[in-house]
Amino acid sequence: MIFAPSVESVAVVEFVVVESTQLRLVMPSSVASSRSVDSSLTRTAYGSASQSSDDPSYDWVDPSVLQIPTRIRTADDLDEFLSTHKNFLSSQCPTEALAVDVCGVTDRVCHGRENAPHDFFFVYSTLFSHLHITFPFDDFTMRVLRTLNVAPTQLHPNSWAILQAFRIVCQIFGFKPTPESFLYYYNTHLSTPVGWLSLSSRSGNVRFAAFTTSYKNFKEYYFKVFEEPDGRDLFYNADRTTKFPFHWTEKPTSLENQFWESLSPFDKEILLIVNQLPCRLPTRELVALYGSSKQWADLNGEHLCFSVVLLIT
Repeated sequence: MIFAPSVESVAVVEFVVVESTQLRLVMPSSVASSRSVDSSLTRTAYGSASQSSDDPSYDWVDPSVLQIPTRIRTADDLDEFLSTHKNFLSSQCPTEALAVDVCGVTDRVCHGRENAPHDFFFVYSTLFSHLHITFPFDDFTMRVLRTLNVAPTQLHPNSWAILQAFRIVCQIFGFKPTPESFLYYYNTHLSTPVGWLSLSSRSGNVRFAAFTTSYKNFKEYYFKVFEEPDGRDLFYNADRTTKFPFHWTEKPTSLENQFWESLSPFDKEILLIVNQLPCRLPTRELVALYGSSKQWADLNGEHLCFSVVLLIT
């Protein structure tokens, strides 16, 4: 079995043939999430073109990245993931907003669209199974990716975890997180050739502890996400540019010791609150709390706030 089963009972799913190239996965109502409509996801066989892993056009990518095929190879592998991770879509995501598909044999996570008829982006399964990311990405997440100029799989999972922890701290204190306030605490060290981008804390200002000192077994598990007509506004701007980089970029943004004076009054207000909290906040515990609480956080905010206070004091 590729994916560890959820602590919740595994859902029994129904597959309905819609067309010869399309399956719809429908969660039974007994295991549906908190959304008011049926939790469903469409997986469409788009038949995207594969790119050779030794293509010289990717000589800017770290060779180790190009050597890792996905282990989510078949529809059954992908179905297993979808059936055991019921919160893949948030309650705000239209049920027909996106489609997912397995990769081609020679696809690599750093590859671009190439000759695929529909654009897409890759995602690591760990973003959902361990870090509790959901679709659609919120504006904060997309702006962070855009600011860093990286695709979702180009940002290291440890940095994704810190992003999640920062978001929940802002949620508890009633602030809307911003890329400027979040990234104020971090520098980026760019590598040549290009590999996964990690955020490193500014010297003497470690606000969040690492999710793990060595994030293992994530590089081999990825698949493709496509936007569907109902979800076009979630991924594209009005001019049809993407709201974040879909594919790996040769030049991620270099960040180094951002100046306090460059921040807006709103960003400074956020940082003044966060700076009063203990250093090295427990990222793993905060992320786990987010995962266990996201379905009822809005209804039970006081309990969630109390839980976070226990973690950070």
